[in-house]
Amino acid sequence: MQRQGDSRGSRVNERKLLHEQTLGMSRKTSLLACGLISADITFRVGEMPRRAEKYRADDVRFSLGGGGAIAAVAMQRLGAEVQLAGRLGDDLFGDLLRTEIDRRSLGYGLLSCIPNGKSPISSVFVDDSGERQIVNYRQPDTVLPPKSATDTDTEPRESIETTAFDATRLQSIDTPDAVLVDTRWEAAAIQVLAFARQAGIPGVIDGEAPVSHTAMALASHIAFSRQGLRNYAGVDEVEAGLRQAQTEFACWVAVTDGEQGVYWLEGHGAESRLAHMPAFAITSVDTLGAGDVWHAAFTLQLARGACEEVAIRFANAAAALKCQSNDGLDGIPSTEQVMRFLQADDEVQRVSH
Repeated sequence: MQRQGDSRGSRVNERKLLHEQTLGMSRKTSLLACGLISADITFRVGEMPRRAEKYRADDVRFSLGGGGAIAAVAMQRLGAEVQLAGRLGDDLFGDLLRTEIDRRSLGYGLLSCIPNGKSPISSVFVDDSGERQIVNYRQPDTVLPPKSATDTDTEPRESIETTAFDATRLQSIDTPDAVLVDTRWEAAAIQVLAFARQAGIPGVIDGEAPVSHTAMALASHIAFSRQGLRNYAGVDEVEAGLRQAQTEFACWVAVTDGEQGVYWLEGHGAESRLAHMPAFAITSVDTLGAGDVWHAAFTLQLARGACEEVAIRFANAAAALKCQSNDGLDGIPSTEQVMRFLQADDEVQRVSH
């Protein structure tokens, strides 16, 4: 049986919680985001390219991208202090990305530089409807070391593994209030989630394809994309996929489904039931990074003590506001903007009823 989320009682509790957050916390919420960092080159086009020929863009933007980096920026814009863990190459794009991370005052003590490595790059097309198409380059698992002056072309060079993560580096940072990982750097995601479990804090994983069973087994919360859930469960039916995940990993599970909203299992085992919260009805101009903003906002609210249903509605609102903006990362809302959006929606609902 499916339950529609967002009851009147939860709305009252939500307003109380968010009001208390706004009146002032004794310190900023501290979060850790671990995942893909890439250089995004975004082209605005009237229509999505479909043939092998030249196209002219209406606008272009170079920006910090990748799920981990976008989530980190969203957390910061929503009012948190953020540590970012990820991998970069020692190339031109890596230098540009490190400069941008520093400019945005994100904590970079957990960044790794891959000698002779290439930084991830994404070519992004966004059309007039706000939909996007992405071609992404990510680092391979191994790279050749830099060539020394004594190396010859005939001498083989041993490859360097790029996937390792030194977990002792986590001891050098203050324990955050929650962590969020994607699986683009699986070894780091596993270590970060193990760190969160040991610290007794929420460990959220963005369940994108390809999913990591090892990482998900350590998470307190799994929020799949629809494609990620399908990749994990091998079925297209939402409830069946979520029940399979809850049975295997014994944690809270949900799936985000774009304009269809969010589905999650309320309760555990045979007593659990499928719940649903619809997305806000908006006109999108740019959906790039909306899912990353959603995961960041959801993790932030868990860190601040919200229940999952309140965190989902807050995250839905944050993602909706991002989709309505054409300003890239600078279009990610603040907590105050999200709260005004939710209060306006509450008023519309009150009047309509």
